Amino acid sequence: MEIKHRFENVIGNINLDELEIISVASKKNATVSLCIKANMNIPFAKIKLYSRDKFVDAEACFESAEVIGKEIERRWQLQAELDKHRWIPVSERLPKAENETYFFVLLGTFASSGRWYNDKTFFVPGLVEEVQSCGDEGITHWKPIISPDQALQDTDGEDK
Repeated sequence: MEIKHRFENVIGNINLDELEIISVASKKNATVSLCIKANMNIPFAKIKLYSRDKFVDAEACFESAEVIGKEIERRWQLQAELDKHRWIPVSERLPKAENETYFFVLLGTFASSGRWYNDKTFFVPGLVEEVQSCGDEGITHWKPIISPDQALQDTDGEDK
């Protein structure tokens, strides 16, 4: 999903599927901001734990605001990681594989591994009809199988 914005000096929309949020604390200014991580950090929210706009109040609450900012960042990253491993409805999207790819598929209450042939069909060994279509009568959800090589790499493709 594309998010439209009006940030100065930022070109293009923000892709919600790839959005990374970080907490940026400035002890000098006693501020904690939530930012979209990009080539430059784009602030979109401030964590404010005081009602009077006085520096002495901001300074007194700074450490607590910093803890809340880090917790929001941690939870956002955790949810992003969980989303990578969820069952994806075929109505939402299909695999984007160029070649034959292996997946877990959900057919009613039956789950099995299978292969995606990039033409809206899954091959599921052991079923009477081994090639299953997607939709109401066929496969309803899919989930990629992460190979051991993928599990040992971070998002940049570097070995952990």
